[in-house]
Amino acid sequence: MDAVIKIGGSVLQKGTIKELCKTLDSLAVEYSLVIVPGGGDYANQVRNYYQTFQLSETTAHWMAIFTENILGFLLLEYMDVGVPAFSISEIVEASENSKIPVFMPFQHLFKQDPLPHSWDVTSDSIAAYIAESLGAQKLILLKDVDGIYTRDPKKFHGKDVRLIPEIDLKKDKLADFHSCIDKYLPSLLEKYNRSCYIVNGLHPERLVKVMKNQKTINTLIKI
Repeated sequence: MDAVIKIGGSVLQKGTIKELCKTLDSLAVEYSLVIVPGGGDYANQVRNYYQTFQLSETTAHWMAIFTENILGFLLLEYMDVGVPAFSISEIVEASENSKIPVFMPFQHLFKQDPLPHSWDVTSDSIAAYIAESLGAQKLILLKDVDGIYTRDPKKFHGKDVRLIPEIDLKKDKLADFHSCIDKYLPSLLEKYNRSCYIVNGLHPERLVKVMKNQKTINTLIKI
């Protein structure tokens, strides 16, 4: 498998989803890809329910993961070669048939239960787990920002805000930066000895460059 690509819900905006899905379809001609969808606004609604109804972490965990299935079907609406995949074996079968499997995580994760039941775990960590399960060469997280910054670019401006092009987890502490990844992911990357690209999914051409190992605007988290 060439790459597991997590697509955050914030990337799935009306004006850009078609271009992104068209780019994914074109990449499938040359690369084997797996898509892991985020939960987006649906997951945020689960957070509201978590607080309003005082849900357990376990209940909120499964509700949030279920929302990723919903956005998976949204992606499939705009993909020509995308197919739903509910297990590792279905991912492999789809890839062997030159399709792009869009992983619907709820059923597989509910059965295997490989990750902690916590808000620290999101589709970022799920994508890392799937990348490791498949032995994927690349793990790519598509966000609505360019990568990891010194400070929050949505709140601060000027010289104090700087994109970090590369972070080495053996030397750098993610806590020192403004991070857009979930809190559990760094421990998984260290456990799996796996690097990870953070790319702005609102600019699909950057995804193409990462796949082609070309220089572009992004953050590489390496081990």
